[in-house]
Amino acid sequence: MRRLLIILFLFVPLTILSKEQYIYSAVSLGNHESTIAQHKPLLDYISDRLNKKIKIAYYENHRELVEMFIKKDVDIAYLGPVPFIALKRKYINFEPLVLVKEKDGNSSYRCVLFAPIDESDPLKKIKNIAMTNPLSTCGYTFVYSALKKEGIDLESIPYSYIGNHEEVAKKVIAGLYNVGATKEDIFEKYKNLGLKSVIISDELPAFIIVANKKTMTQNDINLIRNSLLNIPKDKLSILKTGKYGFDRYDESKYINFEKLLDNNILKRIYE
Repeated sequence: MRRLLIILFLFVPLTILSKEQYIYSAVSLGNHESTIAQHKPLLDYISDRLNKKIKIAYYENHRELVEMFIKKDVDIAYLGPVPFIALKRKYINFEPLVLVKEKDGNSSYRCVLFAPIDESDPLKKIKNIAMTNPLSTCGYTFVYSALKKEGIDLESIPYSYIGNHEEVAKKVIAGLYNVGATKEDIFEKYKNLGLKSVIISDELPAFIIVANKKTMTQNDINLIRNSLLNIPKDKLSILKTGKYGFDRYDESKYINFEKLLDNNILKRIYE
């Protein structure tokens, strides 16, 4: 009888045990401190709903964040469309939670290629380009595609990965680079310091918050999603990340976005 019980136990499906603490991560648009400040109100809200602690883990670039998610060192991640596509190709045990709305209320955003305001014809005088990091949507993906449409090969121009969006803007303002690219909201924040837009992208799929199905219970995943989609206005008003609200995941947006990507870009994403 005892042997039978042991055999039966071995065939019981393994379930994920509920954790007392979850790890959340997002690559910074600014610095480490600003990342914590940007996401903490959102995490405090989720933590209250789950009645669990949520710790922020900081990674310097999207590639590292994706790898840590796959290694199960990250439970919840905030990703742009390119890192999300990279994750989808490498890992099946994720579950989309919500799309994060932008200021206009839509679950989409744009990238901006910009230059110093006194540059008369920036595309004909590109000396060097400041970009965020390889898997940033507004980094190589956007810049390569935008310049290709203008008949310019990005690989023929010196470029550097600066690390985050705000630093890209600051480097161009300081005259260390004569072209840069960031999310539109970061460009708008710094444009009055001497920047002008050169190329603006089409609408891109929104940033997304995803859960790791290998480390989180389905009950907690569902609770987070429902809590964000139905967040009360008084709670929404204190958020920074997510302050304009959340949308349900729409896979078609990302499928269509992926179809637009050049093979050279896809190779970089999936390598």
